Amino acid sequence: MKIISRYRQYIVSFIQAILFIPFFRQGYIGADWDSYGSYASSYLIYSEGIYYPSRPPGFPFFEYFVSSFIGFGARGALLVIFLFLIGLNFITHKLFDDNNENDFIYFALLLSPILLISSFSIMDYVVGLFFSLSAIYLAQNYRRSEIPFLMLILLASATRLSNSIFFIAGLYILY
Repeated sequence: MKIISRYRQYIVSFIQAILFIPFFRQGYIGADWDSYGSYASSYLIYSEGIYYPSRPPGFPFFEYFVSSFIGFGARGALLVIFLFLIGLNFITHKLFDDNNENDFIYFALLLSPILLISSFSIMDYVVGLFFSLSAIYLAQNYRRSEIPFLMLILLASATRLSNSIFFIAGLYILY
């Protein structure tokens, strides 16, 4: 059991990679209309240099970020979002190790259908969650982490406005 705890981030990443392959091969934009809105907004930025929010209030950081990979098609954006998911596995592993959480919760969280659906499509959830949990990790584990914490929270909030709730959690940890 100890070996699973030690390598769980690699195990989850491997399972996610196997599940991701069909979506990547298909160039799957997503099942949700928000995916198509984000992709269309990013495509407008890429092709015409115009920012038109995908939905109110808009998610400018994520849409500009995705636009930088639109030249590679939907697969380029999918791959980058998947890399954020892999990073999320490692950040979550570090958070769970520090708090002595068990493996079942870790696997249930990172292999949950809602997270997988969001990360196998062009959605902003995983990118925002990565920045949010990275900020929380910094606040928990490093002294003088106020500036990096604020920068990561700002990126998380610019990715998805609802991620600003992590600002409150971070303040609680910092002070």
